Amino acid sequence: MNYLKHIILSLTFFFILLSVKASNHEYIAHWLKNEGFENIQINEINDTLILSYENRIFRHEAAALAYIIKNITDFHKNTLIILPKYLNITMLQLRIEKQDFVNYQKNRISPQEFAEKIIYSLATDHYKSEGQSTNSSLFKADVLLEPKLSFQLGNYDRPIQALIELAPTLQIQLRRGLQVNTQILIPLFNNLRSMEGVTVRTGMINLSQNFKLPDNFFVTASAGIFTYDRLGVDLKTKKYFLNGHLAISTQMSYTTWTELAHEINNRYFNKDNYFIGRIGAEYRYAKYDLLIGASYGSFLYQDKGWRFDIYRQFNELIIGFVGIKTTDDYNAGFYLSIPLMPRKNKQIKKIRLRPSHYFKSGYNFRGSTYTGKNYSTGNNIINRSREFNPYYIKNQLIELLKN
Repeated sequence: MNYLKHIILSLTFFFILLSVKASNHEYIAHWLKNEGFENIQINEINDTLILSYENRIFRHEAAALAYIIKNITDFHKNTLIILPKYLNITMLQLRIEKQDFVNYQKNRISPQEFAEKIIYSLATDHYKSEGQSTNSSLFKADVLLEPKLSFQLGNYDRPIQALIELAPTLQIQLRRGLQVNTQILIPLFNNLRSMEGVTVRTGMINLSQNFKLPDNFFVTASAGIFTYDRLGVDLKTKKYFLNGHLAISTQMSYTTWTELAHEINNRYFNKDNYFIGRIGAEYRYAKYDLLIGASYGSFLYQDKGWRFDIYRQFNELIIGFVGIKTTDDYNAGFYLSIPLMPRKNKQIKKIRLRPSHYFKSGYNFRGSTYTGKNYSTGNNIINRSREFNPYYIKNQLIELLKN
């Protein structure tokens, strides 16, 4: 009889333990949903807990990761794998061991030591999305209010010329990796001679399908209207090596001029059809979040040549310099990406109006030349992959976990 009681008590304790663990995992998923994170999935493989999510709340991906790590009390497993997503595509893997996590919580190791013990990797092929996601991103609309600035210096009658515009941009995720972008450009101030007479007009209107293929190979295929009034198709690829230290990129596109007049049904096309083909390489010096890149091929106006980039990420601030040498001419300039308030946005129910996360602007020292021009297709997995770079995330977490 005593033996039977012992078995019953042991089984009861075992089921209670399982219930506590399951409740803890459900609590994490419920908490993430309440905080506004999307596409949440929690799975278990043996003694590993796998947590994947998409951040559309925090301006900065590293800030979202730091917030999650600080607020998880326990994960009842020996290992926690965190998989941040973009457009419901897994971008990065963080591996945290339970003992390191406990030591960090109990202040046995410093936040910097803990951040350095985390294993960061772009290799996510092993982890497949299983089960249904909680708080899906599909068909939730983001309306971004983005400021735009174009300016030119040096004319005697107009020493400073500028065009300041507001660009409301609607973004909707239609399926995994597929996003629609539509944009209106609204002039607020204009004395830029090359843009005299511009009024409210359409900006980008396009569809973009994004993929992450095996072995850290990213692809973006876009079709529609891009910047510089280009209509066409665009294919970009980027392959990372050495866990994010090195990348090889390509671009192929075919576009024509287009302009949407005041009435959207009054559309006309000119016959300037242009092909762009480029290949480039990028190296990251991880200690200083410094990127050095070079690319060769054709530009928008069919001049061929080299473009050299060097820029540094100071937390969220980006300062870069560019040099261009083509068969026609040369140019040089700089660009900035400045974070805008707020750091954390409200979660999306169906539609959300918010400021753009960053103000981006650049200046070419020879403003009168068309050398080395290229259009933009908007946000995509290629340019967002830099924010998920393992070395960049590690450097950011070392600072963010201290606060």
